[in-house]
This record gives sequence, C-alpha cells and structure tokens, in this order.
Amino acid sequence: MTTDQPGQLDMTKNNLTLQKMWDAYGFDEDPYSSSADPRFLYFSDGHKKAFQGMVETVIQRLGLTAVIGGYGYGKSTLARKLAERFRTDPKVILLYLDGINYSTEYGVLLAVCDAFRIPHGKGLSGQWKEFMNWVISKAENDINVVIIFDEAQMFTKAGLDFVHKSYNFDVTRKLVQTFLVGQTDLTRRLENKPELRDRVMSWISILPLNIEETVSLINYRSLVAGRKEPLYTSRAMNAIYNASGGSPRQIVIICRECLNVIFNSGKQMVDESEVQLVINIINSNRLKLL
Repeated sequence: MTTDQPGQLDMTKNNLTLQKMWDAYGFDEDPYSSSADPRFLYFSDGHKKAFQGMVETVIQRLGLTAVIGGYGYGKSTLARKLAERFRTDPKVILLYLDGINYSTEYGVLLAVCDAFRIPHGKGLSGQWKEFMNWVISKAENDINVVIIFDEAQMFTKAGLDFVHKSYNFDVTRKLVQTFLVGQTDLTRRLENKPELRDRVMSWISILPLNIEETVSLINYRSLVAGRKEPLYTSRAMNAIYNASGGSPRQIVIICRECLNVIFNSGKQMVDESEVQLVINIINSNRLKLL
C-alpha cells in the first residue's frame, strides 16, 4: 500500500480550495492564471497595432525590429503569439529564445545554430560560415528565417554583437527577421551601440492600458473563465487601474488577490475596500523585501 507524501497532500488540498473558490463565483477555471495562455490574451488597440507590426516585419522581411515595453505589459505574450502565428507556415522557420545571456559571441551563435540544427563549424569563423550558408540556402528556397529574442534587455554585449553580425551578409533582402523584445532598458542598450541601432528597421512600443481597456481586460478574462456577470464594482475597477498603472500583469495580480479576499469574507462582489486592502498587503510585502 502506498501513502501520499505531505507535500502531495498540501497540493491536493490547495487545488481543492482553489476549485471551490472558482465554483463559488461561477468560474470554470482560473481567471487569473499567471501562465501566458493565448486564450486569456486581451488585445487592446495598442496590442493589436503592435502585433500587426510584428506580423508585417515577418511577411515583408523587414529585418531587425525592437519591441519595447514596461514590465508586465504583454510583450512576451505577443512574442509567443507571433511564434504561434507562423509555427505551421511552411515558408517560415521560426526560433523563439527567452532570456539568452551568453557571455561570448560564440556561445550565442552556437545556441542559435544548435536550435536550428545547423552543423558545428571550426571555431567562431567556422561557425559563422555554417550559419551564413544555412541562412542563404533557406533564402534560395524562399524560406523566411525568423528569430525572436525575448527578454532582450538581458543581452550581453556578445548577444548584441551576434545580432549585428547576422546582418552583415544581407544581399538584396533581409535574410533573417530578428525581434529584440525587451523592457525599456533595451532602448538604452541599443542607443549605446549605434551600429546596431541604425539597423533597427521598426520600433514597436507596448503602452500601458487606459481605464476603459483595464475594465475590458478584467471582464474579458472573467468571460473566458466562464463568468458572464460583473465581479467588480465601477469604484473597484478605478482603484485597480490607479494601482496598476495600466500594467496587464499587475491588474491580474491584484484581481487574483481580490478574489481570495472576497472568498474568505463571503462577499459576492469586489468593491473599492477590497482593492485597497490588497494594495496595502502588496505594498507591505514589497517593503519587507527591501
């Protein structure tokens, strides 16, 4: 006979509690999951415009694009959605890399080549030759090579050098479409490397949501998770917007904690007082970490 481990019992208990909470408010699933589930992606007008610009970069083979936005603004979700958009396109071969920060140009180059299953060459120059020949062969067969570097603000100088050199062998068109997706610090990194900055063909900014978009995001996530009726008063919505600054991630975090608060108190809707309680708790926890 087998027995459950304590950790397994705790996890099962937590899952049952979460399910009970979701059921209590008419949700079929977690409306505030932190995972990047495309079903829960709310497209504001700004997100739609940004995504269309990213798609056009691929289709028109524009080359290097910088996608810049604050923490939690939805950049990674857009990057993953772009990868999904072209994943089954036979004329596109796409690579998505997250948080790559190798200390040498050879390390970055080798990571990209290994992901594309490009043979190893002899040393740095040999590996560049293998990469160049592979890219050219794809272009000759009308295959569009796309590389997405997410969290590109973490790039070392070596990573930026790789991106710069990858455009040195363009002929009549851009052979590689590269996306540098990162937080606002990426702008400074590129400004400090003008030879690469000048190769950026498109700058796409992801902006925070306004109050109307904040309301739409909250209601949209509720609807996807199975609840049609409003869960937040208008005063609660305003308080969430003011506290989050329009950051989609912060909005979701606040909503998740508000749901916990009303579940524990037995209330049916979130009002401004619950939002303020959650904000106080979040700010207190932040101060403890300082």
